[in-house]
Amino acid sequence: MEPELTPGQRRLFDYLKNIIERTGNAPSLRQAAQDLGVSHAAISQGLKLLEQKGVVKRQGRYSRTLHLISPTGETAAAQRWRGRAGRFCARAVRLTRRRRRLRWLQG
Repeated sequence: MEPELTPGQRRLFDYLKNIIERTGNAPSLRQAAQDLGVSHAAISQGLKLLEQKGVVKRQGRYSRTLHLISPTGETAAAQRWRGRAGRFCARAVRLTRRRRRLRWLQG
């Protein structure tokens, strides 16, 4: 269950989600403040509140490393890794089958 966000918090969360999806990196506090038309202190406060509500996770006080948390409790990076790992495993299985087939034909 996703926590209730105020309109301002939802606006900040949606902004962060869009920027991270588009660029792969979180914006600086000043860049987010400029884009949203508020002070960087307001962005900092908003991030603290989003972190308390469990929808984002920050690493360090000043770090730009920011993880968006899904309703299942996973970060977006973990979700991407799970998808990539599945594709990697499927590819490894195909290569193994192909190698076995080649050995059988050669041997």
